[in-house]
Amino acid sequence: MAAFTRWRPLARENGTYEMLQGARVTRDFFRVLGVSPLLGRAFLHGGDAAPEEVVISYGFWQSRFGGAHGILGQNLFLRELNGAERAYSIVGVMPRDFQFPWPLFSSRPDLWSLLAVEHFAEDRKGRSLNVVARLTKGVTVEAAQSEMKLLAQQLELEHPATNQNWGAAVGSLHEEIVGQLKPSLWLLMAAVLFVQLIASANIVNLFLSRMLDRLKEFAIRSALGAGRMQLLKPVFAEAFWLTLLGGGCALLLAIWVVAYIRGAGPPDIPRLDEIRIDAWTLAFTTVSTLATGLLVCLSPGWYASRVTPAALLTGTAWRGSWPRFSWQLRKTLAVGQIALAMALVVVSGLLARSFANLRGVARDSKMANVLAVDLALPGMLYPEFYQRRQFYERLVEEAKSLHGVASAAAISSLPQQRAWPLAVSARLEGGEEPFVGNAEVRFVLGDCFRLLEIPLLRGRPFTLLDGEPSSPRVALVNQTFARNAWGADDPLGKQIRIQFESRPYTIVGVVGDVRNFGWPREAEPQIYIASTDGYPAGMTLVVRTADSDAYAIAERVRLAITSAGYGAIPYNFASLEDLWFASFSHPQFRLFLVGAFAALALLLALSGVYGVVSVLVVHSTRELGIRLALGATAAQILRSLVSDFSKLSLLGICFGFAGAVALSRLLKGMLFEVGSHDAMTYLGAILAISLTTLLAGSIPARRVLRLDPATILRSE
Repeated sequence: MAAFTRWRPLARENGTYEMLQGARVTRDFFRVLGVSPLLGRAFLHGGDAAPEEVVISYGFWQSRFGGAHGILGQNLFLRELNGAERAYSIVGVMPRDFQFPWPLFSSRPDLWSLLAVEHFAEDRKGRSLNVVARLTKGVTVEAAQSEMKLLAQQLELEHPATNQNWGAAVGSLHEEIVGQLKPSLWLLMAAVLFVQLIASANIVNLFLSRMLDRLKEFAIRSALGAGRMQLLKPVFAEAFWLTLLGGGCALLLAIWVVAYIRGAGPPDIPRLDEIRIDAWTLAFTTVSTLATGLLVCLSPGWYASRVTPAALLTGTAWRGSWPRFSWQLRKTLAVGQIALAMALVVVSGLLARSFANLRGVARDSKMANVLAVDLALPGMLYPEFYQRRQFYERLVEEAKSLHGVASAAAISSLPQQRAWPLAVSARLEGGEEPFVGNAEVRFVLGDCFRLLEIPLLRGRPFTLLDGEPSSPRVALVNQTFARNAWGADDPLGKQIRIQFESRPYTIVGVVGDVRNFGWPREAEPQIYIASTDGYPAGMTLVVRTADSDAYAIAERVRLAITSAGYGAIPYNFASLEDLWFASFSHPQFRLFLVGAFAALALLLALSGVYGVVSVLVVHSTRELGIRLALGATAAQILRSLVSDFSKLSLLGICFGFAGAVALSRLLKGMLFEVGSHDAMTYLGAILAISLTTLLAGSIPARRVLRLDPATILRSE
């Protein structure tokens, strides 16, 4: 078993500091995960490992040290947010594919250092550690969960003051990392299967036409003594070379697509950069392509070879079971193509509407006008809370005075970002403090709620006096926390005590919930406090511009922070809009892939409809000529043809509607402010499929207008 927690040290290089992403881990961390360093060693067991040792990642090794093999033993100078600079000795380099605890943490780690567990053991209230464990062979996750539940209950009885209402959740690390990607993968696999079926149907249609054209050839060769296998040999050769050529072109396209996906895909998808066409992928694709191609190509030829030479040469075959089978199969394939395309168009439409709603949130709240700057204060310069308070007060006022700035404030972390929850208890008149839930707690300085457009629903906002040391301790809560803690009761005036705090806070207001970065989910309980003591070393400065883009003032803000001699270290300059859209890279990428498959499916389905109607016109030329000779107009025949393939389109749309409803089950948790059975999306897909199939069928059907009945009858 091993523990780890987030670590963000500052690295000094060329006189400037850079924020690194890392993790503090226990000595057995790498052993539990079953991984060894590429260079050097991991942390030693027992008391021999020095706390000033670090193991660096492969990416950090390449970017900072150029992949030099002589870095072992070199010192890396790092500064904690609340401490002085220290020298850490590099003892190892991890392999390229080891990046844990990413993606549990939002950033890939640059380095790992030892975690001083004894500091956490002294404080029973601390709950900031993550734990991984390797189960004994034969032990299931469910059994481990039962054992941990009993242990948590025992600790709750022994330490009710700190362990009441706290348990332990055991889950598979694999499911924790990739479990959320499974629905997307199933959806993409369904899209691939649909496209493959539509393409196969098109190939069957193509070879049906070829077999119709070669029926007389088959009859003559059969009459001359050729057996069925001899008849099928040229069909097999043609199918084999066409399949091989098509598969080769597809392989070249796949190489380019895979390279594009690796470069354009979201960086937080696990092992995306490892996707490649290896030997197993190539073998599977080759076998499946040849099998599918030969099967769909030989099926029409096998059926056509069963027609007798006498029936072919006397003309009765043209009025027998083969033409009926061929035409019925064509219609069935066309209906299937339309149905599959309809299902994919509906799914891509739902994803597109969902993403449009996400963009609307950023546009409506003018996120592009808000700049967020993370700040780090050296602990040696600001050791006391009140000193940090004075710094942030001066900084906020100076930011407000900058040209182009409408308002400025500071907050310990953006409300849209996840924060570590703390236990909260209610303070009752009798002195009891029952637990009312966990909540994310944030320090606020300035009019942060108006700047971030968080509505005040009840009570009052913070005032300038609320942060004074002599003022009462007050807090604002969001509506989710108020509802979870007190239901329909009025939370104003109630007192709460937050974990690690000795004195209570009085609730003076309730604010609205904030949409989280990342895929939308239920709002987290949140508490905002105007500290009378001071502020943490790490805060986020938020600045709203008057009418320009946030990055237009980024340089002025940076200079205001660095040139004032405050010693503060700014990093991560970003607009709220960029942070918002960066957190939705997964749905955007999913929409791109599914949309591409839907467009390809629709194109293939339209080509199928076009082919069916073309063959119908060509092989019905004699019948159409007779109808024209008997007085029917070309417009009447055209309407009849349009009516025929419109019925096919309608039938395909009906089946596709049912398929879309079934496929939409995979969209659970992927949609934002749009239902999986959204009527507008379904109507739009029906309209799009109807119009495009009508267009695809009308083009070949218009050949009827150019038919000359006399010429047709003479040729027959």
